Formats: sequence, C-alpha cells, structure tokens
Amino acid sequence: MQPAPLTRAPALAWLMARAYAPHRVLALLAYPVALAVTLSYQLRRGVYESDDRNGMIIVARWRPGIDSVLILTGYAGLGLLVGLLSFLHPLLGPTVFLLASGLGIAGHLVLAQGQQSATPIAKDTPTSGTRWQVAALAQRPGTHLSALLLTRNVITHVVPPGDVLVAAAGTERLEQAYIRAGFTPVGRRRLYRIA
Repeated sequence: MQPAPLTRAPALAWLMARAYAPHRVLALLAYPVALAVTLSYQLRRGVYESDDRNGMIIVARWRPGIDSVLILTGYAGLGLLVGLLSFLHPLLGPTVFLLASGLGIAGHLVLAQGQQSATPIAKDTPTSGTRWQVAALAQRPGTHLSALLLTRNVITHVVPPGDVLVAAAGTERLEQAYIRAGFTPVGRRRLYRIA
C-alpha cells in the first residue's frame, strides 16, 4: 500500500475541507489549514487516498515532537514572509499576518468542529507497541464507503501487528465509523485499536 504522492496534496486537502465543512464557503476557509495538514503528513508519508479518489485517511506514527517542529517551521516561514513584506512596505507585512492568522483560526475552527480533545491518547489507551495516529478520515460528500474501506486496507497493510492505532473523532458519526472499523472508544470521542 503506497501513500498518496505529494502532487495529490491540493486535491486531498480540498477533499478533507469538503468532508469536514458543512458547505463550500466554510470549506474554502478550511482549505489552507487542510492543505498544511495534508502536506505535513505527506512529508511523513502518512496520507492515503482511495482508488476512486473519494476517500482519504492519514495513518502515521504518533510523533507529537515532529508535528510540533513542522508547525513551528510553518510559523517561522510566515514570520519570515511578514518580515520581508514589511521591508517592502510597512503595512504590507502586518496586513498579510492578520489575514493569514484570521484565515488560519477560521480554518482550524471549521476542521476541529465538535472535537472534544486535542489528543487521541487517553489514560485507557494501551501502551504496548508503537502508537500510530489515524486522522482525517474523510469521504467526499455524496459518496460512500471509500474512506472506511481504505482505512481497513491501510491498517492491514501498513501498521505492524500488535501496534496501537489511536484516533480522535470530531463527531458522533465519525466515532461510529471508527467503531465499525474495529476501534474501541475510551471517552471524549477518543478511540484505539490493536493492529
């Protein structure tokens, strides 16, 4: 099972934004954040796309330190851009910063709608084996089952037996989808599964 190529990042980010946003306007707000998430996990080779291109899933080793470094690198890049633009014109840098920050906050709110926990790890999550995060289970609106079938396929072919998969569902519907995929709930819509 091969991860999605980097060239698919824009399309997969749009798929994620559309799956998580109730309508296209909010999906547009969520798109920059979805693209940043997709790109950061594609660099880690953890983004998978269904053959029909209607579903996607992120499955990657749980490494909060690496995620933090990627996020800080993105903020540093934004800071550098703001500094360069401020050098060109004193109002240009702050304007870009405020616009990017506003869009980023709006995008995070859309994608995290209903999220009850910042981490998929709970005190009842098993500690044996390597932990893998399952995230961004997304299905293109108007289509069915691609993301769930993809999730099962990725778990079977990518995650070594005995390792622990962890997930945090943003909605009850998504939590039920994870449960149908064999995950065990541990509270606050956090779930786990032993591969």
